[in-house]
Amino acid sequence: MTHRRPGRKTVARGFTLLEMMAVLVIIALIGSMVGVYVVKQIGKARVSTAKTQIKGLDNAIELFNMEKGRWPTEEEGLLILIEGEYLKGLEVPKDPWGFEYEYRTRTSQDGTEYIVICYGSDGQPGGGKGAADLCSSHQNLDDWLGGG
Repeated sequence: MTHRRPGRKTVARGFTLLEMMAVLVIIALIGSMVGVYVVKQIGKARVSTAKTQIKGLDNAIELFNMEKGRWPTEEEGLLILIEGEYLKGLEVPKDPWGFEYEYRTRTSQDGTEYIVICYGSDGQPGGGKGAADLCSSHQNLDDWLGGG
């Protein structure tokens, strides 16, 4: 219980400008740290999504090969997977950055082989981190792009 002395007024005391600025700086620092973390997680999620989509495309291509006895040609591309109902949907999915997946074939000593390529956030061959290239797990991308 507070006791008031007669004749004294209680004065409501607020925060000083310096105290408010300090709180705002602390909030801004915490917000920026959280923002950086969230952006990193979004990048990781996009890479993970691209890897999952490539695996799905690989599975559809393998199924096409089992049923048709051949790989899709480069001219047919991934679109043949939609037409043959090996992929669900009305169109071939784009990568998480909005670019189309690249499908290539080549003939080697072992026969015809294929690769599905995603060029990452920049949509161009090469690059690091978020712009790193991804491809079918059974292939070495450098061998296909002439870098290895």
